[in-house]
Amino acid sequence: VVRGDGLEETAELARQVAATHPELVLDTGAAGVLPAITGLTHIRRLAIKQRFRPLGYPALAFTRAADPGDEMVEAAALLAKYAAVVVVRSMEAAGLLALLTWRENLYTDPQKPIQVKSQLYEVGQVTPASPVYVTTNFSLTYFSVAGEVQASQIPGYILVVDTGGTSVLTAWAAGKLTPESIAAMVRESNLADKVNHRRLVLPGHVAVLSGRLQELSGWQVLVGPREAAGIPAFAKTKFA
Repeated sequence: VVRGDGLEETAELARQVAATHPELVLDTGAAGVLPAITGLTHIRRLAIKQRFRPLGYPALAFTRAADPGDEMVEAAALLAKYAAVVVVRSMEAAGLLALLTWRENLYTDPQKPIQVKSQLYEVGQVTPASPVYVTTNFSLTYFSVAGEVQASQIPGYILVVDTGGTSVLTAWAAGKLTPESIAAMVRESNLADKVNHRRLVLPGHVAVLSGRLQELSGWQVLVGPREAAGIPAFAKTKFA
């Protein structure tokens, strides 16, 4: 860890130490969140925009708040403003989990939706009689459906259609969730080899697709609930 009195001294120390120890971490030594963010921002700008190599190393920062909640807010701000390593005192699982989630999603492209792989998923100990739910590959939609299928305590399959990572209504409006795309996914996933029935549960918001989907796939289409939260009650009524 290289720490000097100000950026100039830190840069000079980094230049000297790097000759024999190239794996460095820079510490601005700032006391407080605002000075730390200011220092981290200067380091990043000098390293990237002006290609100043002595400051082109990961930067270290420390939180100062005594309250665990405030400390996590400080840590999140430091991570967002270029700290590669943040040292915290709190070891509360809830705060650390939130911080790790923030870090994992910090540099994702907001124009590229987070999505899961388009395939057939199993929730619980499925059997050939287990129901099949159709949804899109938008991660939030998939995990909402998967969570509710699990909560229903009736194992089921989830047939995830590639819609470019968009939600059910968005995908339908954009022409990405269609009877053709769902029927194609039924074939590609070899679903007929895994179940002993021919029933698909379609999201209630796109009930309009049911007739054409039934014609194309040859499967009976059940119109499910409009929201994922309705799956447990629906499953107990239809499949228990």
